Amino acid sequence: MRDVSVYSITNMPERGPEAFQSFYAGIYPQRWDAIQDAILNSPHPGVALETSAEKPYYLDPASMVAALAAGRSGNQVILDMCAAPGGKTLVLASSLDPSGRITANERSATRRSRLHRVLNEHVPPTLRQQITVTSHDARRWSLHEKNAYDVILADVPCSSEAHLLAGKGDINTWSPRRSSRIAHDQYAILRAAIQAIRPGGRIVYSTCALAPAENEAVVLKALRKGEPNAHLELLEPDITALEYAKKYSITLEQRETGYHILPDTSHGIGPIYFCVIQKTSA
Repeated sequence: MRDVSVYSITNMPERGPEAFQSFYAGIYPQRWDAIQDAILNSPHPGVALETSAEKPYYLDPASMVAALAAGRSGNQVILDMCAAPGGKTLVLASSLDPSGRITANERSATRRSRLHRVLNEHVPPTLRQQITVTSHDARRWSLHEKNAYDVILADVPCSSEAHLLAGKGDINTWSPRRSSRIAHDQYAILRAAIQAIRPGGRIVYSTCALAPAENEAVVLKALRKGEPNAHLELLEPDITALEYAKKYSITLEQRETGYHILPDTSHGIGPIYFCVIQKTSA
């Protein structure tokens, strides 16, 4: 298994496009060119998520797989910790029973406004009443609630390298240390999720990052540190996620923890990393 720590920055440029290219070529030495090409030249247009709205909501199929990984929502109490723009919340809501509840959290006021708009435009009024939007700092969630949810989706903020490659962010300010800084907050969110999930509950941790430091390394750190009076174990994604991946010929690349969907082997779909963690009593 390859090292999932932040790769050495010796002899690399300090920041900017050249540093970015050197960093990710070091992580993906045999396929970085193919990954970039798939992101820039063969991006998947997304699939229409079936809602009651006349205007469809389009979502990357890889995001669908991650949102389906915990299984059907049913009558469960669910927390979407970093919910904006709202696509994965719509997936969770699509299989929610009348007695189920979703808390869709988004700290950013701008992103939260977009979340409200997506939910109001794509969720029927009756079902919309089962979804509460909050504005808390996900890193500190366990200060307010512990052992409170059946399912938690921690689709955490990440480097979003595909956006940088596509010119949707300032790659000139990118630094090799960026992943380690972001991973610090990601770990805090995952730890909060572990404390907020009920024994027997399932957490889906996901990112759209390419850097292992933001993906499997964060999960490995949480598993190694553990949780007092609880046991953490990795689960396979629900069959609905596996069937959806098969439908769109998505390749699930297994990592030490979870799976990575990369666009060079999945027809432009992704990137998405995800894993399923269950907490049980000790």
